[in-house]
Amino acid sequence: MIKFRIAEGADIGPYAIIESDVKIGKGVKIWPHAYICSGTEIGEGTVVHMGAVIGHAPQDLAYNGGKTFVRIGKRNVIREYATIHRGTKDGSATVIGDDNYFMAVSHVGIIAI
Repeated sequence: MIKFRIAEGADIGPYAIIESDVKIGKGVKIWPHAYICSGTEIGEGTVVHMGAVIGHAPQDLAYNGGKTFVRIGKRNVIREYATIHRGTKDGSATVIGDDNYFMAVSHVGIIAI
């Protein structure tokens, strides 16, 4: 069963992929060809530009496939082809606060020790 929550006023561009178990806040704009993976929450007013990937499996060899998350606060700007990966250990999350600006092709990932 596909389940996700998209708040009123969110704008999702063509060819953007939104997997199940995703929450998108009010006024979020997701540009074309962005990829939002399961376990991701995006806070209101955030802008995700084309080609960005949010919530994919962590780039950590210690990751064992457990359920992990990405939580993004309000009013963030995530530019073209930036990546934000989930936490490493089961139940962990990569957490982004409010009012951040991630430039094109940047990467954020959390390694839980």
